[in-house]
Amino acid sequence: MNNLIRFSGLFAGLLFATSSQALVININAANATGVTVALEANTDYTLTYASGGTPGATYLAWNPWGFVSGCDVNGTRCSNGFSELFNILGTGGNVYTYAAARAPYVSALLANSDAVSGPIVARLNGGPWSSLGSSVISFRQINAVDAVFFIPDTIYSDNTGGVSLILTNVNSVPEPESYALTLVGLALVGAAARRRKSA
Repeated sequence: MNNLIRFSGLFAGLLFATSSQALVININAANATGVTVALEANTDYTLTYASGGTPGATYLAWNPWGFVSGCDVNGTRCSNGFSELFNILGTGGNVYTYAAARAPYVSALLANSDAVSGPIVARLNGGPWSSLGSSVISFRQINAVDAVFFIPDTIYSDNTGGVSLILTNVNSVPEPESYALTLVGLALVGAAARRRKSA
């Protein structure tokens, strides 16, 4: 009986195991066209900054000036420095802007560290900034849209670096490996039940 309970528990865990689909988005600050990503309708997403060493991630931060100046003693709130700011052109032409709360920074590493740990600030269509209260940007996409992730440039076109993000579809269906594990779980439950019946 204990084996049957153990196998049933394994099966239940396998049945409900799903794996989220994550996409690394590398936005080059010198590329004005940005990166286009197809977002699915009626889907929940999370968006986070990729930390250094994340597989597939290219950038820590970007610098729109090419130099650093006017930073506080913590290396934050500089007059000129490294930023994690990026835009998303979404449904209906809305532009969503996100950034680390204490930007600009004295270094790309510090900018990335603060962005990864949060909090992130956001604004819609150039309106007032508000804090998200965390490092995770969560949203539900109602309509399918080809969203454009981009970094705003100036007339000088002297941006360097970029921003790397991790976009996760939290409604994704189980991958083939999950189905295979579920079948193994079913087989084990069946075998345990047969063994118990014959005993």
